Amino acid sequence: MHLRNVTLKFSVALVFFFSSTSWLCAASGGKFVLTGEMTIPRALHGAALLPDGKVLVAGGVSNYQYQSSAEIYDPATGTFTATGSMLETRQFCGLTNAPISLHDGKVLVTGGYNGTVLSTAELFDEATGMFSSTGSMSIGRWCPTVTLLKNGKVLVAGGYDQNGTYQNSAELYDPNKGTFSSTGNMTTARDSAMATLLHNGKVLIVGGSNPQQLNTAEIYDPSSGTFTATGSLPAVVTWPFLGTALLKDHKVLVTGFSSGSDAQLYNPSTGKFSNTGAENFTDVGDTDIALKNGNVINVGPSGNLYVAGRGKFIKGPAMIADYSTAIRLVNGKVLVCGGLDNSPYEQKAGLYTAGK
Repeated sequence: MHLRNVTLKFSVALVFFFSSTSWLCAASGGKFVLTGEMTIPRALHGAALLPDGKVLVAGGVSNYQYQSSAEIYDPATGTFTATGSMLETRQFCGLTNAPISLHDGKVLVTGGYNGTVLSTAELFDEATGMFSSTGSMSIGRWCPTVTLLKNGKVLVAGGYDQNGTYQNSAELYDPNKGTFSSTGNMTTARDSAMATLLHNGKVLIVGGSNPQQLNTAEIYDPSSGTFTATGSLPAVVTWPFLGTALLKDHKVLVTGFSSGSDAQLYNPSTGKFSNTGAENFTDVGDTDIALKNGNVINVGPSGNLYVAGRGKFIKGPAMIADYSTAIRLVNGKVLVCGGLDNSPYEQKAGLYTAGK
Protein backbone atom coordinates (compact mmCIF):
# COMPACT_ATOMS: atom_id res chain seq x y z
CA MET A 1 0.00 0.00 0.00
CA HIS A 2 1.42 3.36 -1.01
CA LEU A 3 1.15 5.99 1.74
CA ARG A 4 3.40 8.94 1.00
CA ASN A 5 4.86 10.85 3.97
CA VAL A 6 2.69 8.86 6.35
CA THR A 7 3.84 6.80 9.31
CA LEU A 8 1.15 4.30 10.21
CA LYS A 9 0.48 4.57 13.92
CA PHE A 10 -1.28 1.59 15.41
CA SER A 11 -3.16 2.64 18.54
CA VAL A 12 -2.64 0.11 21.27
CA ALA A 13 -3.62 2.13 24.32
CA LEU A 14 -7.27 2.84 23.65
CA VAL A 15 -9.66 1.82 26.41
CA PHE A 16 -13.04 0.58 25.22
CA PHE A 17 -16.19 0.00 27.20
CA PHE A 18 -18.52 -2.50 25.57
CA SER A 19 -22.15 -3.43 26.08
CA SER A 20 -24.37 -5.65 23.93
CA THR A 21 -25.53 -2.71 21.87
CA SER A 22 -23.15 0.23 22.16
CA TRP A 23 -20.03 1.69 23.62
CA LEU A 24 -20.13 5.03 25.44
CA CYS A 25 -17.37 7.30 26.58
CA ALA A 26 -18.38 10.61 28.09
CA ALA A 27 -16.14 13.55 28.91
CA SER A 28 -16.36 17.28 29.40
CA GLY A 29 -15.56 17.58 25.72
CA GLY A 30 -18.64 15.60 24.63
CA LYS A 31 -19.46 11.92 24.21
CA PHE A 32 -18.91 9.19 21.66
CA VAL A 33 -21.25 6.23 21.10
CA LEU A 34 -20.80 3.38 18.65
CA THR A 35 -23.34 3.09 15.85
CA GLY A 36 -23.75 0.39 13.19
CA GLU A 37 -20.58 -0.97 11.56
CA MET A 38 -19.60 -0.39 7.96
CA THR A 39 -20.13 -3.27 5.55
CA ILE A 40 -16.33 -3.75 5.35
CA PRO A 41 -13.32 -2.37 7.27
CA ARG A 42 -11.90 0.76 5.64
CA ALA A 43 -9.08 3.27 6.01
CA LEU A 44 -8.22 6.29 3.86
CA HIS A 45 -11.76 6.29 2.49
CA GLY A 46 -13.96 9.27 1.67
CA ALA A 47 -17.34 10.51 2.88
CA ALA A 48 -19.86 13.05 1.61
CA LEU A 49 -23.19 14.31 2.96
CA LEU A 50 -26.15 13.55 0.70
CA PRO A 51 -29.21 15.83 0.22
CA ASP A 52 -31.45 13.65 2.43
CA GLY A 53 -28.97 13.75 5.32
CA LYS A 54 -27.50 10.31 4.67
CA VAL A 55 -23.75 9.84 4.13
CA LEU A 56 -21.94 8.27 1.19
CA VAL A 57 -18.79 6.36 2.22
CA ALA A 58 -16.58 5.24 -0.65
CA GLY A 59 -13.27 3.68 -1.55
CA GLY A 60 -10.17 3.55 0.60
CA VAL A 61 -8.19 0.46 1.54
CA SER A 62 -9.44 -2.74 3.15
CA ASN A 63 -7.36 -5.82 3.93
CA TYR A 64 -4.48 -4.31 1.93
CA GLN A 65 -6.64 -3.94 -1.18
CA TYR A 66 -7.73 -0.70 -2.84
CA GLN A 67 -11.51 -0.41 -2.85
CA SER A 68 -14.12 0.69 -5.37
CA SER A 69 -17.04 -0.30 -3.14
CA ALA A 70 -19.33 2.26 -1.53
CA GLU A 71 -22.03 2.30 1.13
CA ILE A 72 -24.56 4.68 2.65
CA TYR A 73 -25.01 5.52 6.33
CA ASP A 74 -28.57 6.30 7.43
CA PRO A 75 -28.68 8.37 10.65
CA ALA A 76 -32.33 7.39 11.19
CA THR A 77 -31.44 3.70 11.59
CA GLY A 78 -27.75 3.92 12.48
CA THR A 79 -26.91 1.40 9.75
CA PHE A 80 -24.71 1.14 6.66
CA THR A 81 -26.01 -0.35 3.41
CA ALA A 82 -23.98 -1.21 0.32
CA THR A 83 -24.61 0.85 -2.81
CA GLY A 84 -23.15 0.91 -6.33
CA SER A 85 -19.37 0.74 -6.67
CA MET A 86 -17.08 3.35 -8.18
CA LEU A 87 -15.78 2.70 -11.66
CA GLU A 88 -12.23 2.67 -10.28
CA THR A 89 -10.65 1.80 -6.97
CA ARG A 90 -9.59 4.95 -5.13
CA GLN A 91 -7.66 5.74 -1.97
CA PHE A 92 -8.22 9.25 -0.64
CA CYS A 93 -6.21 11.66 1.54
CA GLY A 94 -8.64 12.54 4.31
CA LEU A 95 -10.27 15.95 3.89
CA THR A 96 -7.55 17.11 1.49
CA ASN A 97 -8.94 14.89 -1.26
CA ALA A 98 -12.46 14.17 -0.01
CA PRO A 99 -15.53 13.50 -2.17
CA ILE A 100 -17.51 16.71 -2.72
CA SER A 101 -21.28 17.13 -2.50
CA LEU A 102 -22.33 19.36 -5.41
CA HIS A 103 -25.20 21.85 -5.44
CA ASP A 104 -27.29 19.49 -7.56
CA GLY A 105 -27.04 16.75 -4.91
CA LYS A 106 -24.59 14.53 -6.75
CA VAL A 107 -21.17 13.68 -5.31
CA LEU A 108 -17.92 14.26 -7.20
CA VAL A 109 -14.94 11.98 -6.56
CA THR A 110 -11.74 12.91 -8.32
CA GLY A 111 -8.13 11.80 -8.41
CA GLY A 112 -6.69 9.57 -5.74
CA TYR A 113 -4.39 6.57 -5.83
CA ASN A 114 -4.74 2.84 -6.56
CA GLY A 115 -1.18 1.96 -7.54
CA THR A 116 -1.52 4.70 -10.16
CA VAL A 117 -2.14 8.39 -9.56
CA LEU A 118 -5.57 8.99 -11.08
CA SER A 119 -6.75 11.82 -13.32
CA THR A 120 -10.30 10.48 -13.71
CA ALA A 121 -13.42 11.67 -11.91
CA GLU A 122 -16.84 10.16 -11.20
CA LEU A 123 -20.28 11.28 -10.08
CA PHE A 124 -22.49 9.45 -7.58
CA ASP A 125 -26.25 9.85 -7.98
CA GLU A 126 -28.21 8.74 -4.91
CA ALA A 127 -31.39 8.45 -6.99
CA THR A 128 -29.88 5.56 -8.94
CA GLY A 129 -27.29 4.43 -6.40
CA MET A 130 -24.72 4.41 -9.20
CA PHE A 131 -21.46 6.11 -10.16
CA SER A 132 -20.87 7.39 -13.68
CA SER A 133 -17.82 8.86 -15.36
CA THR A 134 -17.41 12.57 -15.92
CA GLY A 135 -14.62 14.72 -17.32
CA SER A 136 -11.01 13.97 -16.38
CA MET A 137 -8.40 16.33 -15.02
CA SER A 138 -5.49 17.35 -17.21
CA ILE A 139 -3.10 15.28 -15.05
CA GLY A 140 -3.32 12.66 -12.31
CA ARG A 141 -3.35 14.15 -8.83
CA TRP A 142 -2.72 12.45 -5.48
CA CYS A 143 -3.49 14.47 -2.33
CA PRO A 144 -4.61 17.71 -4.02
CA THR A 145 -7.02 20.03 -2.25
CA VAL A 146 -10.64 19.74 -3.44
CA THR A 147 -13.02 22.59 -2.58
CA LEU A 148 -16.62 23.39 -3.53
CA LEU A 149 -16.83 27.09 -4.40
CA LYS A 150 -19.87 29.27 -3.78
CA ASN A 151 -20.53 29.43 -7.53
CA GLY A 152 -20.96 25.63 -7.60
CA LYS A 153 -17.67 24.86 -9.32
CA VAL A 154 -14.98 22.72 -7.66
CA LEU A 155 -11.38 23.86 -7.24
CA VAL A 156 -8.77 21.07 -7.42
CA ALA A 157 -5.29 22.39 -6.61
CA GLY A 158 -1.82 20.90 -6.34
CA GLY A 159 -1.04 17.32 -5.41
CA TYR A 160 1.63 15.26 -7.10
CA ASP A 161 1.44 13.25 -10.30
CA GLN A 162 2.39 9.73 -11.39
CA ASN A 163 6.02 10.84 -11.80
CA GLY A 164 6.15 12.13 -8.23
CA THR A 165 6.26 15.74 -9.43
CA TYR A 166 4.69 18.20 -7.02
CA GLN A 167 2.17 20.46 -8.74
CA ASN A 168 1.38 24.15 -8.46
CA SER A 169 -1.30 23.93 -11.15
CA ALA A 170 -5.03 24.01 -10.39
CA GLU A 171 -8.23 23.13 -12.24
CA LEU A 172 -11.93 23.94 -11.99
CA TYR A 173 -14.67 21.35 -12.42
CA ASP A 174 -17.88 22.75 -13.91
CA PRO A 175 -20.87 20.51 -13.03
CA ASN A 176 -22.96 22.07 -15.78
CA LYS A 177 -20.47 20.99 -18.44
CA GLY A 178 -18.97 17.96 -16.71
CA THR A 179 -15.48 19.18 -17.60
CA PHE A 180 -12.30 20.45 -15.96
CA SER A 181 -10.50 23.59 -17.11
CA SER A 182 -7.29 25.20 -15.95
CA THR A 183 -7.19 28.17 -13.61
CA GLY A 184 -4.30 30.14 -12.10
CA ASN A 185 -1.25 28.41 -10.60
CA MET A 186 -0.52 28.33 -6.89
CA THR A 187 2.44 30.38 -5.66
CA THR A 188 4.00 27.16 -4.30
CA ALA A 189 3.77 23.58 -5.55
CA ARG A 190 2.28 21.50 -2.72
CA ASP A 191 0.48 18.29 -1.92
CA SER A 192 -1.26 17.19 1.30
CA ALA A 193 -2.29 20.77 2.09
CA MET A 194 -5.65 21.79 3.58
CA ALA A 195 -8.15 24.09 1.89
CA THR A 196 -10.88 26.08 3.63
CA LEU A 197 -13.66 28.01 1.92
CA LEU A 198 -13.81 31.41 3.64
CA HIS A 199 -16.97 33.40 4.29
CA ASN A 200 -15.97 35.84 1.53
CA GLY A 201 -15.90 33.02 -1.05
CA LYS A 202 -12.13 32.86 -1.33
CA VAL A 203 -10.14 29.72 -0.47
CA LEU A 204 -7.33 29.49 2.09
CA ILE A 205 -4.74 26.80 1.32
CA VAL A 206 -2.38 25.95 4.17
CA GLY A 207 0.78 23.89 4.60
CA GLY A 208 1.50 20.68 2.72
CA SER A 209 4.81 19.45 1.31
CA ASN A 210 6.91 19.52 -1.86
CA PRO A 211 8.60 17.29 -0.54
CA GLN A 212 9.77 19.29 2.47
CA GLN A 213 6.97 20.28 4.80
CA LEU A 214 5.70 23.82 4.25
CA ASN A 215 4.69 26.60 6.61
CA THR A 216 3.35 28.86 3.87
CA ALA A 217 -0.26 29.65 2.93
CA GLU A 218 -2.06 31.25 0.01
CA ILE A 219 -5.47 32.52 -1.06
CA TYR A 220 -7.41 31.60 -4.20
CA ASP A 221 -9.79 34.26 -5.51
CA PRO A 222 -12.49 32.76 -7.78
CA SER A 223 -13.32 36.17 -9.26
CA SER A 224 -9.83 36.52 -10.76
CA GLY A 225 -8.77 32.86 -10.88
CA THR A 226 -5.50 33.73 -9.15
CA PHE A 227 -3.55 32.66 -6.06
CA THR A 228 -1.70 35.08 -3.81
CA ALA A 229 0.57 34.40 -0.85
CA THR A 230 -0.74 35.21 2.61
CA GLY A 231 0.66 34.95 6.14
CA SER A 232 3.00 32.11 7.15
CA LEU A 233 2.68 29.63 9.98
CA PRO A 234 5.29 29.51 12.78
CA ALA A 235 5.98 25.83 12.05
CA VAL A 236 5.62 23.35 9.21
CA VAL A 237 2.56 21.12 9.12
CA THR A 238 1.09 18.64 6.66
CA TRP A 239 -1.54 15.92 6.34
CA PRO A 240 -2.39 13.55 8.02
CA PHE A 241 -2.11 15.58 11.22
CA LEU A 242 -2.88 18.98 9.69
CA GLY A 243 -6.45 20.10 10.30
CA THR A 244 -8.41 23.28 9.59
CA ALA A 245 -11.91 24.48 10.45
CA LEU A 246 -13.82 27.68 9.74
CA LEU A 247 -15.05 29.42 12.89
CA LYS A 248 -18.17 31.54 13.27
CA ASP A 249 -16.08 34.71 13.60
CA HIS A 250 -14.72 33.99 10.07
CA LYS A 251 -11.27 33.01 11.35
CA VAL A 252 -9.73 29.62 10.51
CA LEU A 253 -8.37 27.26 13.17
CA VAL A 254 -5.24 25.34 12.13
CA THR A 255 -4.08 22.36 14.21
CA GLY A 256 -1.46 19.63 14.02
CA PHE A 257 1.71 21.26 15.33
CA SER A 258 2.40 18.67 18.11
CA SER A 259 1.50 18.45 21.78
CA GLY A 260 2.37 21.57 23.75
CA SER A 261 2.57 23.79 20.67
CA ASP A 262 0.04 26.53 20.07
CA ALA A 263 -2.60 25.98 17.42
CA GLN A 264 -3.05 28.89 15.02
CA LEU A 265 -5.85 31.21 13.97
CA TYR A 266 -5.88 32.76 10.49
CA ASN A 267 -7.57 36.14 10.27
CA PRO A 268 -8.80 36.88 6.71
CA SER A 269 -9.04 40.60 7.55
CA THR A 270 -5.32 40.88 8.28
CA GLY A 271 -3.96 37.92 6.33
CA LYS A 272 -1.99 36.81 9.39
CA PHE A 273 -1.80 33.83 11.73
CA SER A 274 -1.72 34.16 15.50
CA ASN A 275 -1.39 31.78 18.45
CA THR A 276 -4.37 30.28 20.21
CA GLY A 277 -4.65 27.43 22.75
CA ALA A 278 -1.89 24.87 23.16
CA GLU A 279 -2.48 21.42 21.71
CA ASN A 280 -2.04 19.64 25.03
CA PHE A 281 -2.97 16.17 23.85
CA THR A 282 -0.96 13.08 23.02
CA ASP A 283 -3.09 11.76 20.14
CA VAL A 284 -3.03 14.30 17.32
CA GLY A 285 -6.21 13.91 15.32
CA ASP A 286 -6.57 13.66 11.58
CA THR A 287 -9.57 15.93 11.03
CA ASP A 288 -11.03 19.16 12.42
CA ILE A 289 -14.82 19.37 12.29
CA ALA A 290 -16.61 22.66 13.08
CA LEU A 291 -19.63 22.07 15.32
CA LYS A 292 -22.97 23.87 15.32
CA ASN A 293 -22.15 25.47 18.69
CA GLY A 294 -19.08 27.16 17.21
CA ASN A 295 -16.46 24.87 18.75
CA VAL A 296 -14.23 22.42 16.83
CA ILE A 297 -13.66 18.72 17.51
CA ASN A 298 -10.25 17.34 16.55
CA VAL A 299 -11.11 13.77 15.52
CA GLY A 300 -8.63 10.98 16.15
CA PRO A 301 -8.13 8.06 18.55
CA SER A 302 -8.90 10.63 21.24
CA GLY A 303 -11.15 13.60 20.61
CA ASN A 304 -9.88 17.02 21.62
CA LEU A 305 -12.31 19.91 21.69
CA TYR A 306 -11.32 23.48 20.82
CA VAL A 307 -13.55 25.85 22.78
CA ALA A 308 -13.65 28.89 20.53
CA GLY A 309 -14.94 31.29 23.17
CA ARG A 310 -12.03 30.44 25.48
CA GLY A 311 -9.32 29.88 22.88
CA LYS A 312 -8.24 26.59 24.45
CA PHE A 313 -8.49 22.82 24.06
CA ILE A 314 -10.14 20.46 26.50
CA LYS A 315 -10.08 16.69 26.63
CA GLY A 316 -12.79 14.90 24.65
CA PRO A 317 -13.81 11.23 24.44
CA ALA A 318 -11.81 8.33 23.06
CA MET A 319 -12.96 7.50 19.55
CA ILE A 320 -11.86 4.77 17.12
CA ALA A 321 -8.51 4.87 15.34
CA ASP A 322 -6.00 6.84 13.30
CA TYR A 323 -6.89 7.84 9.74
CA SER A 324 -10.61 7.54 10.35
CA THR A 325 -13.09 9.51 8.26
CA ALA A 326 -15.36 12.08 9.93
CA ILE A 327 -18.24 14.25 8.73
CA ARG A 328 -20.84 16.44 10.46
CA LEU A 329 -24.42 15.30 10.03
CA VAL A 330 -27.49 17.51 9.59
CA ASN A 331 -28.44 16.91 13.24
CA GLY A 332 -25.09 18.33 14.37
CA LYS A 333 -23.55 15.03 15.43
CA VAL A 334 -20.29 13.88 13.84
CA LEU A 335 -20.05 10.48 12.16
CA VAL A 336 -16.62 8.87 12.62
CA CYS A 337 -15.93 5.64 10.76
CA GLY A 338 -13.09 3.25 10.08
CA GLY A 339 -9.38 3.96 10.22
CA LEU A 340 -6.19 2.13 11.07
CA ASP A 341 -5.51 0.44 14.39
CA ASN A 342 -3.89 -2.82 15.42
CA SER A 343 -6.54 -4.77 13.40
CA PRO A 344 -5.19 -3.01 11.23
CA TYR A 345 -8.34 -1.92 9.34
CA GLU A 346 -11.30 -0.79 11.41
CA GLN A 347 -14.94 -1.48 10.63
CA LYS A 348 -16.48 0.35 13.58
CA ALA A 349 -18.35 3.66 13.32
CA GLY A 350 -19.59 6.01 15.99
CA LEU A 351 -21.27 9.32 16.67
CA TYR A 352 -19.71 12.25 18.48
CA THR A 353 -22.12 14.56 20.31
CA ALA A 354 -20.90 17.91 21.61
CA GLY A 355 -21.13 18.58 25.34
CA LYS A 356 -23.37 21.21 26.81
